[in-house]
Amino acid sequence: MLGFAVLLAFFRNQGRFPRPASEIEPLFVAEIAQQLAIAAPSGFAPGLAGRTAERHRAEIRALAGFREASVADAALLEDWLGDQMAAVGAVPDQLVTLLQTRCRALSIEPPAADRTDRIVRATIRAHDERFCAGVLDRLVPATRERLETLLRPAGNELEDPPSAQSGGMVPALLLWLRGDPGKPSLASVQDALAKLELIRGIGLPADLFDGVLPHELERYRRHVAAEAPTSCAAIPRRPGSHGSPLLDTSTPGR
Repeated sequence: MLGFAVLLAFFRNQGRFPRPASEIEPLFVAEIAQQLAIAAPSGFAPGLAGRTAERHRAEIRALAGFREASVADAALLEDWLGDQMAAVGAVPDQLVTLLQTRCRALSIEPPAADRTDRIVRATIRAHDERFCAGVLDRLVPATRERLETLLRPAGNELEDPPSAQSGGMVPALLLWLRGDPGKPSLASVQDALAKLELIRGIGLPADLFDGVLPHELERYRRHVAAEAPTSCAAIPRRPGSHGSPLLDTSTPGR
């Protein structure tokens, strides 16, 4: 009886069942036991697996008017979560909380943790694809080509690219743009001016990222930083990715 009562109280409070038993605090168990006027065994935790637990969960769902999430529900939840991304960004913990709140409003038991994680990751991936497609659509062909040039080895774009002085492998222009300016000197000032001229010449629209959450823009910058070329190779592309839009976010000064 105590196990059923604890699960019922937890479900009423959280809109879901506990996943690990550690989610149930001993004080919570003690309060339920006190209301039932029974003694709670030391270290008591309700069973979360087995036929009895399954029966208890089914009875509690019926009492609360809830049902288990179906495959169709998961697809609808993913679509709904995608509509919330513009307001909260790709913050997994916040998206999980939103999904659980939505399930509670719909009287649906939230999907299992691994399934919830898949829904959140799929939502973030779809959001990123829409973002890239939207940015790409706003760039004229000439701007796209200039962005792609940043992924190629420095050559005729600069009269005397720093990489040419080393005599070794020529790195991509993007690496030069993001390089450390070094100690203040006439050469470092000239280098900075050359970088600024190159960046201005790309011709990105001033309002390209208007409406994008600051932490989202930073997330895209970190993403590009992790995939930046390490020599003369271009930034690695994931299958189906757009490339240039994420490169926009990494351009210094954006």
